[in-house]
Amino acid sequence: MRSLGSAIERMLATDQAQQSAKALLSDRELEMVRFVCRGLRNKEIATRAHVSEGTVKTHLHNIYQKVGVSSRLALMRVAQERGWVAEHAD
Repeated sequence: MRSLGSAIERMLATDQAQQSAKALLSDRELEMVRFVCRGLRNKEIATRAHVSEGTVKTHLHNIYQKVGVSSRLALMRVAQERGWVAEHAD
């Protein structure tokens, strides 16, 4: 019974984290955060998202401002702490 309770708690926490992220960031911005957390460079993100590298830079600038960070590493840390991305995202 405890494991079921724990599973439900984890599911609720994940759902709350996603709601928190969606309240702060657009779906496209969340996609950019996930790409950054996978370790992709701007050019790689641009290719996967079918946008220009300049668009990626603009998205990241906006994300940094909304989240209150100034680097990719800080963004990754916040995303992990807030549960916006899986611990072992591919």
